Amino acid sequence: MSAHLTARQIEDLNSRTSSPSELLTAMNHIATCDACRDQIASERQTRAAVESLQSELRSQEHTDHLTYEELAASVDDSLSPADRDILESHVEMCSRCAEELADLRAFKAEMTTYPEIERSSARASSLRERVIAFLRVPSLGISFQMVGAAIVLLLCVSVATLLLRRGPAVQEISELRQEDEAPPEQSANPQPPSPSPASSATEIAETINDGDGIVTIDKEGNVSGLESLSPSYQRDVKATLKSRRVEAPTQLQELIGKAGVLMGTTGEANGFSLIGPVGSIVRTDRPSFHWKPLKGAASYVVAVYDSSFNKVASSEAQSRTEWSPGQSLKRGEVYSWQVTAIKDGKEVVSPAPPAPAAKFKILDSASNRELQQVKRAHPDSHLVLGILYQRAGLLEDAQREFNILYRANPNSELVKKLLRDVKSLRK
Repeated sequence: MSAHLTARQIEDLNSRTSSPSELLTAMNHIATCDACRDQIASERQTRAAVESLQSELRSQEHTDHLTYEELAASVDDSLSPADRDILESHVEMCSRCAEELADLRAFKAEMTTYPEIERSSARASSLRERVIAFLRVPSLGISFQMVGAAIVLLLCVSVATLLLRRGPAVQEISELRQEDEAPPEQSANPQPPSPSPASSATEIAETINDGDGIVTIDKEGNVSGLESLSPSYQRDVKATLKSRRVEAPTQLQELIGKAGVLMGTTGEANGFSLIGPVGSIVRTDRPSFHWKPLKGAASYVVAVYDSSFNKVASSEAQSRTEWSPGQSLKRGEVYSWQVTAIKDGKEVVSPAPPAPAAKFKILDSASNRELQQVKRAHPDSHLVLGILYQRAGLLEDAQREFNILYRANPNSELVKKLLRDVKSLRK
């Protein structure tokens, strides 16, 4: 029923004159229509229903009416002869009970010819809910015969459901009985009982506050709280947490070079040394070079070389102790760099022999894209970012993330250990 209830249908509901079939149709509609339900329960209709009920109570205030069970027993012809005589005598003198008995009989007759689809098991649940929803509508002025009709409807639906399910239920009961009666040797191998929650529960050994989430490690070394990461990143993070240490990535080994031969004289004795990047991998393709000042130096010149020692970038003479190239360096390549200071008209180079060349590597494009994706997906996960940066060789980035993580977990020995390991690697 898609259209709203008409004024006549609403009036019949409030005056309790709807036929059983009309009552069912209205109940199906108002169970899903807020507008009609509000209209039926409006103040004016509620007042009219209350006034009608009060009038009816006043006219029969000294009459003891028949109960629903007595009316239903009469409709089902299950009363004893004496009870039937008493009921018929009451009905002759009580118009209200006579109307209710007539309605109940009419409803039973209606149900005997009601379409089968309305009593199918597929509709049983929704129909029951609609009846209950209808009975809960406030201020409808529902009469006794309407409540009785709804109860009879539920009984019919339940019986229909039981009949439709009787066949499968009998089969299931038969199968269960056969399993119970089977000898022990024919039964399936018993499964060991599953451990109870108390016995399977594990004690949490470490809890780390990581941004908006929490990462836990139990006594057996199982890590939880990383489910949003990809499987490969989960393995990397779990491996670090289980080992409780940060190790130098293998790709950094090629950057810790042996002593080489560079032009110029040494300035190490005067504290003139390079700060970074040295022996590390950097994300940007235009890194910023930093070095310690040489006392009395007039200017500095920075030179960057590729793996074949070809100069690929250099600075102008400057007094500052930091510099970035104007052009991008190639990703995935290893470079070395040195600074030449001019002091008293002489050149002082750092690093100088026998110190090894100051090497670094630009992070390759694929790894850079992957880490950017992780950063966008987990911007506040400093534990995850710190470990992934460290494993990619980005020690400076890793130390920055672990510093933030330590501030959020000042009492965590594990976080303190990770930060200490990264600092040690950078030295």
